[in-house]
Amino acid sequence: MTAREWAKKLDIKYAPSIVVFNSEGKEVIRSEADFKVFHTQGIFHYVLSGAYRKQPSFQRYLNEYAEHFREQGSNVDIWRYANEKPGKREH
Repeated sequence: MTAREWAKKLDIKYAPSIVVFNSEGKEVIRSEADFKVFHTQGIFHYVLSGAYRKQPSFQRYLNEYAEHFREQGSNVDIWRYANEKPGKREH
């Protein structure tokens, strides 16, 4: 099948989109159209670390993930896009 056919089968509504599957081929999470650096990194860490098995809420996981970095003294800018320099926004 073509990429367009597969996207239709997956019911993808926006481009670009990221759809991440586990090793069994089951969809774990998707992000459609709005890619901020922290969220995108978080999606991949969520799946690769297996955290989705313990924490079904990605939003809760992302909050915990951000807090982990803050505890280490890092400034977490969850709103930054890849084309923006770190620290550009104050949140």
